[in-house]
Amino acid sequence: MLEKLTAFTESLSRIPAALLVALIATISIILFVPESIANTLSIDGFREQFRVYLGPSLLLLIAIACVRLAQLPINIWKAKKLLAQRQETLHNLTSQEKGYPSKYIFDDHNTINVGLNDGVMAGLEYKRIVYRASNTGTVENGFPFNLHDWAREYLKQNSHLLEGAIGSPRTPDEILRDDGW
Repeated sequence: MLEKLTAFTESLSRIPAALLVALIATISIILFVPESIANTLSIDGFREQFRVYLGPSLLLLIAIACVRLAQLPINIWKAKKLLAQRQETLHNLTSQEKGYPSKYIFDDHNTINVGLNDGVMAGLEYKRIVYRASNTGTVENGFPFNLHDWAREYLKQNSHLLEGAIGSPRTPDEILRDDGW
């Protein structure tokens, strides 16, 4: 019983805000429009027959809307806090890690290919600074990685964070050519 109630509550929380407002407006019109207009719209019979369901439905939808409105400042605060935490990770990058975002910012690259065995890129991916743009890669060129938009914006405004960069991303083919077997 509790599982069904939880599933029902979760499904209600997924109702898009626009649909929620439309449902509240529609049910309100059906319930509260004057009799003459209800008769003209041919909803008077519907209203009388289903009033017992429409009233509680309206109250439930209004309650859901109130909860959503109450959660809005909390969600905004959480998003700002998460962004601040992520930006703080950019302040704590190692010299090796700084070289990778440098390619995106100073060389104006959108995508950089590296092998999956590149530990620095894996660390940046774990820190959610970069993301793998595609799961399709090659042995020679590796896999494509992009810089998250929030990181790109912050690093363009604070390029001094990339000073002292010594690392540089390389494709598996570049590693073989430069380092040999």
